[in-house]
Amino acid sequence: MYTEFEKHQFVLVHPLIRGVSTYLSLSAIVEGKSRGRIWGNDAFNPDTALVWDVANGFVFVLAASKSGIATSEMRHFFRDELGPMAKAAGYAKLYTLLLFKATQTEISELFMDLSVDTLDLYDFALQRETEIRLHDVDVPWDSRLKRIGRSVLDLHGLTNIGEVRRCIKACWQSLDNYLSEGIGFAIFKDGDVASWCSTDYIVSDKCDLYAETFDGYKQKGFGTIVTLACVKECFNQNLEIHWHCWPENLSSIRLAKKVGFLQRPSQPVQIVTL
Repeated sequence: MYTEFEKHQFVLVHPLIRGVSTYLSLSAIVEGKSRGRIWGNDAFNPDTALVWDVANGFVFVLAASKSGIATSEMRHFFRDELGPMAKAAGYAKLYTLLLFKATQTEISELFMDLSVDTLDLYDFALQRETEIRLHDVDVPWDSRLKRIGRSVLDLHGLTNIGEVRRCIKACWQSLDNYLSEGIGFAIFKDGDVASWCSTDYIVSDKCDLYAETFDGYKQKGFGTIVTLACVKECFNQNLEIHWHCWPENLSSIRLAKKVGFLQRPSQPVQIVTL
């Protein structure tokens, strides 16, 4: 039986995330910086836990390396509790990452009664030593590059600024949280946001970046401009930078590689259709 933890109990899963791949949404939830829910198989000393990133639909499954998991119990929790909760919240899929050394038998048993596809999540990292520090950010004469601060987020009447605010609040819980710690840049053209890049999460000395270029402004170099500006500021704050995307997101992959990110081993994701 899985017990849902209160926020003050999230620290109980700290031992289970040591040594796993860097997923800052997971760490941000455990640290209370981002919105999420956590269940464990023991209310005081869990050796298995599920962390639901309610902003993005990811579920991180954690387990002590030597414990294995009770696959039948977890399968029932997915099917009878978490799945219906997610579906009621408007999700059609749960993107499930098994962040422990699961055997093929455990994987098969865990998702036996569920509709599941497997897809790799690409992982990129940018080391502080990269020569990106030396690159200039060249902004076209008819565009403006601005740091995302209060003056940008308070703008109204722009087609795309609402989407920027929505994405920031999804990861940071509030605009005020973001303004106190987040890093981001937007480029403006023709009176609107053409493209923006920002830290989805910052935990300790690491950050995750997200970039988006809106329709009508793609393939014009705007994504490179905002990402480069964001990367340089992250380096100024001595952050190690990470980037994740799906394999079909070719524009995101090209942008990451263009800026200098190096691809790391990908993570299999079990996509559960609800």
